Amino acid sequence: MGHPELQAVILACGDGARLYPLTEECPLSLLPVLNRPILQYQLDLLEEAGFHRALVIAAEETSSQVFRFLDEYSGALTLDRVVTDGSLDTADVIRQARDKITGDFVVVPGDLICEKGHLLAAMERHRRRGAALTMVLREEGLEVDKKGKLGRPRRDDEDVDFIGLTPDGRVVMKAPLLDVEEAVRVQKALLRRHTSVSIGTSLMDVGLYVLSQSVLQHLEEHRFIGSLQDELAPALVRRQFAPPLPPAPSRTDQARGRISIIAPAASLGHGAPAPVAADYYNDMINKLNIAKGAPGGVAAAGAGDGGGGVCAVVLRTAADGGGYCRQARTLAQYSGMTKDLLEAQLQAKGGGRVEGLNRKDQTLIGEGCTVGEKVTCKSSVIGRGCTIGARCKINNCVVMEGARIGEACTIQNSVICANAGVGDGCNLNDCQVGTLHAVAAGTKAKGEAFTRSI
Repeated sequence: MGHPELQAVILACGDGARLYPLTEECPLSLLPVLNRPILQYQLDLLEEAGFHRALVIAAEETSSQVFRFLDEYSGALTLDRVVTDGSLDTADVIRQARDKITGDFVVVPGDLICEKGHLLAAMERHRRRGAALTMVLREEGLEVDKKGKLGRPRRDDEDVDFIGLTPDGRVVMKAPLLDVEEAVRVQKALLRRHTSVSIGTSLMDVGLYVLSQSVLQHLEEHRFIGSLQDELAPALVRRQFAPPLPPAPSRTDQARGRISIIAPAASLGHGAPAPVAADYYNDMINKLNIAKGAPGGVAAAGAGDGGGGVCAVVLRTAADGGGYCRQARTLAQYSGMTKDLLEAQLQAKGGGRVEGLNRKDQTLIGEGCTVGEKVTCKSSVIGRGCTIGARCKINNCVVMEGARIGEACTIQNSVICANAGVGDGCNLNDCQVGTLHAVAAGTKAKGEAFTRSI
């Protein structure tokens, strides 16, 4: 079933700066996961969700690589292409491509791999609510870290939001942590109009949005908005409780003038290794209910099922049946995404043979590889056409297409980029080797990045 009322937009234009040196020579959207580019997963997602057409936006600096990949695409989608300035942020990119967008639209970030059901759920909620913006939020589940402690995975501050949700899935607060100076502030209008709001930092905005076409006009009227996630989404959330905001010099200034209701930001510790203050704070804030005696019901402008508000589909943890939906914003997230999808292949029902998949060693080896004698590869993905010398030990690694690893190397928790070389007898732990870089024989390193520019 197609979706003639919705357009699909893929933001294949991110610079992937936080994934350096993996993105030094390879566009973010073409980084391989299980030997397939992330962009291929996104095209598959849109096909499976019933789309017939997609707009792919690429940065000028990497457009030739992205479009070369699209030239080889033979799927069911008709692909339109836009080239944009690579220095632009996401809202600026949408603003620049607005002439190509003729209705409500889906935005897929260039670093996302997501299951079809999550996108369909967001589209249905958007249609049913008549929302201005519908976002997909993923709950950060508890994980066991390297020290055996149970807690939420560490996230960079720029990936953390305070998000407030009503029981019916309306987003009534979205405040990036970096915009919170001393305390989280809540609009009085929110307290008047909602009987119960849960506020916390355990939900992660994955950047998968369904947007009303009217948002394009909002972007034109508020040209200071540069980011969809950090500026547009919070502005649309605030707009539910007040007339449209006039342009302002900074997001922090816009946040002033509201009442403080919870603990100071200094006590946060989101994702940190479980200090007492952080545990207490997160436990408290995730259970927080802001209750008013007034009856339920939404009086805000644009609220309710018919009025252009902001709503969300919340994906619970995989253990609760939440399914897969993650971004690869950082090196750790990229490695985690590879590990997640490799484990999913290994655990796939039916036990069918997957080309190159060694279930015993939990490793995927691409076609055309040359592997020497007495080599052990565990929990790793080896790209096409790689060469691995005799007596190597490869553990929990990604080795991309055409890489060459000499004899008697021990490499773990590392990423070796395409056509890179590692000399004989190297010992690398938690390292990244950039595209075409050659690591000298006998190198021993931990936590280093090797690139052609150093």
